[in-house]
Amino acid sequence: REGDGAIKLTLVPTGRFSYEIRHLIRDPIDLTATLLTHCGDPKKFGGNHEAIMYRFDEWMDKARNATQAQRSRWQFGTNSARFQAIASDLDFYEIMETRGYRRADLDRCLSDEAKAKALADTSAADVAKYQLTGTPSFVLDGKLLEAHDWPSLEKRLKDAI
Repeated sequence: REGDGAIKLTLVPTGRFSYEIRHLIRDPIDLTATLLTHCGDPKKFGGNHEAIMYRFDEWMDKARNATQAQRSRWQFGTNSARFQAIASDLDFYEIMETRGYRRADLDRCLSDEAKAKALADTSAADVAKYQLTGTPSFVLDGKLLEAHDWPSLEKRLKDAI
């Protein structure tokens, strides 16, 4: 939240930096959120990602306090049904509807098994390649940085300049 705007507005326009968001998918909640950020036109990804992440504390709190019945819905059934239950219980539908999506469109995105597999495979490859252990993590010039917040990342980026 703190560094996103600074990176996009001051570093990327110089042409010396590029900025790429990659997902660290650890569980069905992460995969549900990731599928929704990729829903629809690829040009909408940035706004979708920001919308989901802006409300991270809210939906993560709901996930931590989920009932056993909710957790069961998240673990059993088809992947599509599981992801839809997560999206409903954590207000992902509400978040994405503010972005102009209809529930039927979101359900189609949550049912895309090929997309889910591709995103999970990419995440697993990144974990293996960079030895990622948590989020946020930052890679600069192919090396994992010891920076997990904006102040430490900002220092490393200034050092790189």
